[in-house]
Amino acid sequence: MEKNISRVCIIGKNKPYALSIYQHLAENSILPCVLGQKIESFNLNEKDLILIDIDYDNDDFLLRLFKSLQLQLPNISVCLFNVDKHKDLNRLLSFPILCGILNSMYDLDNVSQGIAKICSGSNWFSRDHLDVLANMRSERFSLARLDADTIQPRDSNNINQVGNLTRREHQILQCLAENLSNKEIANKLFLSAHTINSHRHNIYKKLGVNNRASALTKLSIRVRKQEAPFLNK
Repeated sequence: MEKNISRVCIIGKNKPYALSIYQHLAENSILPCVLGQKIESFNLNEKDLILIDIDYDNDDFLLRLFKSLQLQLPNISVCLFNVDKHKDLNRLLSFPILCGILNSMYDLDNVSQGIAKICSGSNWFSRDHLDVLANMRSERFSLARLDADTIQPRDSNNINQVGNLTRREHQILQCLAENLSNKEIANKLFLSAHTINSHRHNIYKKLGVNNRASALTKLSIRVRKQEAPFLNK
């Protein structure tokens, strides 16, 4: 599926290598390319493909950066380059915005090929990274099935015991209570963000509220009333 990428933003402190990628793409790509050493210098949007040098900063900074991008621009595309094949990227691989990893041993033609694949709607990962992604997907699927088939214990706010919500709405309400974003809920339950929005609207309507905070407050009150019926008298 086409990602409608309109620009390639290259961010890196390994200046000679980042510059060579920029020059190669500028000469051979039909997309405009920009190069910078700080992500703050770009006015990013969800049609951008961001190429980030793995040595841009330390792992904790990259993790915070990915979290921020995932929250603010959930449909943006991110690709890491200059990556050592032995580097552990499991934490970053969990982010849906990551769509490619370019090995540090790649020549410029390999880099260009990977970027072209990503722009066409595909991902660009090694077999090892694909295995990690497959395991993550399997674990999320197992958790989603467990949530759907198992009654929540009483110490999980008794969400499954409240109101006339459907099983799927109970699942989503539990995710809301865990402070997950729409994108995170969609990934966890293998649904689209649009479907999550529709379920949230129905949940709010049934609970008679307009937002997450009010829903969780209303939920807390209703749970306490169910656990202590004399409060209804």
